[in-house]
Amino acid sequence: MNPEIPSSELSAVVLAAGYSSRMSAIKAMYPVNDELIIERVIRILIEGGVERIYVVTGFKSVLLSNVLRDLKTNFPNLRIINNPDYDDGMYSSVCSAVKALPDDCEGFMLLPVDYPFIKPETIQNLLTSFAGSDVDVISPQCRGTSGHPPVISKAVFDSIMGGSGEGGLRAVLSKPEFTTGSIETGDEGILDDVDTDEAFLKLMRKYFDAGPDYPVTAEIKKLRRESGVPPGVIAHMEKVCETAVNFCEQLNASGARLHPGLLSAACRLHDICRTEPHHAAAAARLLTELGYPAVASIVSQHMEIDFAAGSHVDEAALLYLADKMVAGSSLVDLEERMNARLEQFGDNPEASENIRIRFEKAFLIQSRIDELTKN
Repeated sequence: MNPEIPSSELSAVVLAAGYSSRMSAIKAMYPVNDELIIERVIRILIEGGVERIYVVTGFKSVLLSNVLRDLKTNFPNLRIINNPDYDDGMYSSVCSAVKALPDDCEGFMLLPVDYPFIKPETIQNLLTSFAGSDVDVISPQCRGTSGHPPVISKAVFDSIMGGSGEGGLRAVLSKPEFTTGSIETGDEGILDDVDTDEAFLKLMRKYFDAGPDYPVTAEIKKLRRESGVPPGVIAHMEKVCETAVNFCEQLNASGARLHPGLLSAACRLHDICRTEPHHAAAAARLLTELGYPAVASIVSQHMEIDFAAGSHVDEAALLYLADKMVAGSSLVDLEERMNARLEQFGDNPEASENIRIRFEKAFLIQSRIDELTKN
């Protein structure tokens, strides 16, 4: 850290309390290479020289706390702040953070969790600029456009806490009594936020030329409409998606690095060819032709999967399990679902045996998930 900046005087606040309603799962739990977004953001701050970090959680705070607890082992100056009023929006999370800051804090760097591509050098430059300036707010700019994270001095704290929240934090920072400054940077990461699955895919290609391609919501709806998928089948696929993604988030919070966006696309399309013979294979062919081989691979396994005790749980395993746990659009007990299927085909020994084999694999996947997510 820059020697001009005492570690006790400036903190970083990471906002991670929101619903991420425009993405397939909470954005903090998406993997960027071998890190979750929340892990990457905290690492960037540490490498940039920040020594005290406050993470504000809210929606699904328990999952995020599991990840943060592990990070705290190596970075003891990480503090978790739960915002019970996260439903009121981002301003409430900023207030929760300001309340928690220590008396010796001279300011804080505010970084929403959906900016994981900022460079550590940008963080360091902001810290240095803040230490050598008497302005109240300093923001980074790229090609003349302001981005994140701004650094906000202690002089603004009372106005934040006394604000109504109308107009958000921007309304407070733009008050004429506060002085502002900026630093120019070529770091486009200050502008690049992961707000949708489409943005995530675009930015992964931009920064790493990597990541599986998959259709996002607009294209998924278009594909289902063009394929004439009945409403009941769509409702089933949506419930399967919700169930599988919940498992995905739990596993990622326990150390896995599964892809919720890819999984969501596969779940929401796995029965797109439900009326055709061998519908899993038919759907996989269609998705391959459309340029989504990774999605096709997952979909192809939702009826038959190779899974043994102790196997790695991947996206295909989660779709397989969730599909067995959802009858129509309702989540049901796995054993009850198996018994209902056996009763339906009780006069067909071959069909009954296939049902038992399929559900045995589902039970193995469920057991493995329980094992991996046990705290």
